[in-house]
Amino acid sequence: MLFSDASLATVCESKVALVTGGTSGIGLAAARRLSADGVHTLILARDTRALERVVAKLGPKACGVAGDVSNLPDLDRLVEQAVERFGRIDIVVANAGSALRSSLDEMKEATFESIVNVNVKGVFFTIQKAIPIMKPGGSIVVTTSVASKKAMTGGAVYSASKAAARALVRSLAVELGPRGIRINAVSPGLIVTGIGRGSTASDSDRQERAERIRSRIPLGRFGSPEEVASVILFLASDASSYVTGAEFVVDGGLVCT
Repeated sequence: MLFSDASLATVCESKVALVTGGTSGIGLAAARRLSADGVHTLILARDTRALERVVAKLGPKACGVAGDVSNLPDLDRLVEQAVERFGRIDIVVANAGSALRSSLDEMKEATFESIVNVNVKGVFFTIQKAIPIMKPGGSIVVTTSVASKKAMTGGAVYSASKAAARALVRSLAVELGPRGIRINAVSPGLIVTGIGRGSTASDSDRQERAERIRSRIPLGRFGSPEEVASVILFLASDASSYVTGAEFVVDGGLVCT
């Protein structure tokens, strides 16, 4: 059932977190880490079966709501469940994202709207819906991307959407600061997840491009979702209590090249 039933753990324990896109990749790693560290974790994801499996594996600290961040009624249901079960939200991890890519000439309106609806609209309204039940000391973490800083063929709209998400974080830090709520971004580089499979590029093209990028990464390897989740946990916790409006790049040094 989805909603029936020395660390940084000591500063996150007994808090309530919302994680969007929490059934795979970075979102799953973040949900797993939060749950393991004592955080009551509500996960929003579109794939009901995957959500059921994840909630079952994470145990009693986790519960799930099936939905899409670009659909506001789904976000309303998520927050309603948080209120009904816990009465508050302490942490928001706005992680759900669309990594669809297409060249300028081949971009379709539906693809454009899908990217923007998830990566910009979804992030903004996830935050807007959660804020009324967040108290001073709350923390919001938005997943952006180094794509907002590095040009990529076929990635213009994706990159623009992630740059927009970064701009939201900066502006909302000013708006939410007086309420005692922090908001920061984590900006992953090339992380081994399944999100890129929705790209219009062929598997061979994606692999070739990935290898080219890996050769430019100072640390010489791709990152893991767990490495990004560690930074998310830091930003979500009281250990980062004087950090807001920041973007933590987790890319092995890629943006330095």
